[in-house]
Amino acid sequence: MTRPHLIAKLLLAAAGIDFLIDTITNISSIAFILNLNYSHENITARIILAIFKFLIFLSLSFILLFRSDGIARIIIGRDTDQFPQVNKKWIIAGFQMAACFCGLIIIYYRINSLFYYIPIIVNGTNTLSYLTIQGQSLASTRMIAGVISEIIKWIFGLYLIIGAPQYVNWQCEK
Repeated sequence: MTRPHLIAKLLLAAAGIDFLIDTITNISSIAFILNLNYSHENITARIILAIFKFLIFLSLSFILLFRSDGIARIIIGRDTDQFPQVNKKWIIAGFQMAACFCGLIIIYYRINSLFYYIPIIVNGTNTLSYLTIQGQSLASTRMIAGVISEIIKWIFGLYLIIGAPQYVNWQCEK
């Protein structure tokens, strides 16, 4: 792997992580749609669009995280043979730094969720039963989906901060 190829793969992996976070966030929006009091046709169309968006983001994150070699070759072009091959230590360090940076960004944007969701986890969903839209409580499905989504994001962010060891090893062995 040459230096331009490594840089392209690192940037594609970072974009894949962003798409994965958007995919996780989309799960709570599907639960929000299910909680609203719309007509059957309107809810069906909204759910189909939300699931379509979820599948697009999931497939883009999969491609960018696990199948990025072809895209990286397209980005860097064909005439990169003059660059020297990168040492395996640089590949490991590059992917670990990119993973740690993405993890720090994810945790940075999740800090506020601690103050929002910890009372819900401690006291149960009755804490926010006053939140209503069109006469329906949002505390049940939306709050549970939001808590699960935030927990997944926190776990993923912490995994990235420690350097994503399994992902880095897999990238180096390819």
